[in-house]
This record gives sequence, C-alpha cells and structure tokens, in this order.
Amino acid sequence: MRKFFFLAIFTVFMGGAVANGLGCPGDKTRNGIDFSLPCVLQSPIEEADAKVFFPSESARLTLQAKTTLDRQAATLLAYPELQVVTEGFIDSRERRAEQKPGLLALKRALAVREYLIHRGIAEVRVEALASHTPALIPRQEDAETLSLMRFVRTRTQER
Repeated sequence: MRKFFFLAIFTVFMGGAVANGLGCPGDKTRNGIDFSLPCVLQSPIEEADAKVFFPSESARLTLQAKTTLDRQAATLLAYPELQVVTEGFIDSRERRAEQKPGLLALKRALAVREYLIHRGIAEVRVEALASHTPALIPRQEDAETLSLMRFVRTRTQER
C-alpha cells in the first residue's frame, strides 16, 4: 500500500513536470478534476461538444449546431496555443450520390471553420479537412443511423 501511495504521488509530481515541459496549456481543471496529465492526450473541448450534425445533403449549420459551436469557441478562446482541426463526414447514401467524393464533407468542415472564425478564433488556427468516406459502416441505413453519420468533428492539437 505504501509503495502504491508513493508511486501515485511521484507520478502526479513528475507527470506535471513532464507535461509542463511540453509547453502544455496552463491549469486544465474542470469540475474539480485535473485533466492536465498528459495534456497531449486531452482536448479542452468536451466530448459531447466535439461533433456537430447536419441535415441530409446539406452543409447548413442548424441552430443546435451553432449552440454547440458557441461552446466550442468559448473553450478554444481560452487555449490560443492550440491548433484546431475541423473534419467533415458524410453518410453512406451521400457517398454513393456524390460526383466528387468528399466535397460535401469539405463544405461542412468549412462551414464549421468559418463559424469558429466568426466567433473569434484566429483564422490561422483553424484547418478544415474532409473525409472521403463515412466515419461509420452502418448495419442498416435508416434515418436515425444516417443522421449520426453526417457530422463535423472538432479536435485540437499542438501547433
């Protein structure tokens, strides 16, 4: 038990030194939980807010998507040292219907990028990417499943 306690304390203090040596963002605590170790594996964007969803065959941001992006922007403004990547995805039906694979996914990623820029994120920080294939392989193509495949995921990385 003593060894475990010592190891836990050592890991916290040494891990903090290593993380700070990487130029990690400052204090990363949320709701009393420390997310700073290791910071390179953590995103300041809450998992529930990392994706915004789109209507079929559309790159138009819905009100719900804009609300989520407002939360993303507020978080990202607190971490100006992080690069932001928006990656767009399409559903399997859109993939089969597209003349230019990935174009709709790119339009979605660009819509998210532009919205984040409009909300104060520096243009040079935000990159838009498109996936040419759906993120999921559905067992069935019902409306609910397809709606979960049409999204843009926002992630962060060190510059």
